[in-house]
Amino acid sequence: MQSEAHEGPFKTCTMCNKVWATPQEFLTDKDLQLNGYMWSKKSIKAGLYQGGLLVFTHMLQNCGTSLAVKPSGLKGTAARDTK
Repeated sequence: MQSEAHEGPFKTCTMCNKVWATPQEFLTDKDLQLNGYMWSKKSIKAGLYQGGLLVFTHMLQNCGTSLAVKPSGLKGTAARDTK
């Protein structure tokens, strides 16, 4: 029996406790707004580029928290058109 590569939900909002079970569910949530990319100056100075974080805002009414996700956590996930 193979073990899952990822156990538990992909991401949980720390303010309203909304749960995204998978990266695909996270990327297609219309209540999330991508704000940008935050890189780590400390890692670069140390010569250890470990990547940065994609920063999203949960735009749900009464929430508004920021959520950070490592781009590598989205690797292989393509957002589908949800029109």
